Amino acid sequence: MKKILLILVISIVLTVSVWADSTKPITQTQVSVTVTSSASDIITENLAGQDIFIQNNDATGIVYLNFSGDATVSSTMLTLDPGDTVSITKTTNVVSAIGSIGSNANVVVILGR
Repeated sequence: MKKILLILVISIVLTVSVWADSTKPITQTQVSVTVTSSASDIITENLAGQDIFIQNNDATGIVYLNFSGDATVSSTMLTLDPGDTVSITKTTNVVSAIGSIGSNANVVVILGR
């Protein structure tokens, strides 16, 4: 009987702790970034993982993103045309960005934890 009671208590504790964590509010941070024709990191590494949302708000500039090194103006990069967005969940990666030649693209970044 004691074993059954112990198992029941452990099950309840685990269920409550999982439920409590899944309902925990997410903190979101929004920043504006100017992406130039030089590659730079617009999101730093976060080993705990984070959700990211990136939007190119520029009228003409294209933004190139790289999640595994320095971004380059290339079709091999993730490309955000004017008005495009990308949303990535639970990533730990640094995000590097570069704008199309001569542009200073206005980009919005939202991070969630």
